Amino acid sequence: MITFDHVYKRFNGNVVFNDLVFDVPDGITTVLLGPSGTGKSVFLKMIIGLISPDYGYVWIDDRNIVNLKTKYLYRIREQFGFVFQLSALFDSMSIYENIALPLKMHTQFNEESIYSKVNECLSLVDLEDAGHLYPEELSGGMKKRAAIARALVRDPKYILYDEPTTGLDPRTAAKIENLIIKVQQERKVTSVVVTHDLTSARRVGQYVALLTGGRIAIEGSPEELDESANQELRRFLNEIPQNESLL
Repeated sequence: MITFDHVYKRFNGNVVFNDLVFDVPDGITTVLLGPSGTGKSVFLKMIIGLISPDYGYVWIDDRNIVNLKTKYLYRIREQFGFVFQLSALFDSMSIYENIALPLKMHTQFNEESIYSKVNECLSLVDLEDAGHLYPEELSGGMKKRAAIARALVRDPKYILYDEPTTGLDPRTAAKIENLIIKVQQERKVTSVVVTHDLTSARRVGQYVALLTGGRIAIEGSPEELDESANQELRRFLNEIPQNESLL
């Protein structure tokens, strides 16, 4: 389980987290909602130790990772796949090489095993025939699918998605959302999706939390949030009138 335990964080005097307390449920997809600039990406980076809290603790499977020695932090990170907002593929490498890179850098797999694993992941994201292509030859949606394949290649326990549908047209965004659902169902991973997009939250989230004012204002199933009279949630929903519910 991932736990934020009374976490505080400021950047240049600006409050990002103010006594943030939150448990990420195991084995399902949790969506962290919130307006742009509320610290959603900081939340993800803090989970893998790229950013440390000023005060408080971040627990991964009952281990506090704050100020953890680098060699132990690397072991924690091995459990995670990360899908960056802009996909973060290496332009000089083919899609196959991009996906194979974590295996070549962090495992003792031979070439045959790497080939098998990469092609398994390419198949999962419906890019079986794209391994030889380079990122510049792919559409935005294909790049995102390749990034998801790379995140999966080491069989992580957790997958973190940073704004996975930002910049995509509705049809392509729906394909990525379907893939997130498919990955969770087939791999039984614990997924965390950060977004400000209610449509995505509605489709992929089994559990939803609203981050605003440096803390979690409300959390629960989409059905529970849709029935809630929480003022901060209503204010957030009213800012996006075309999305009146989470269902």
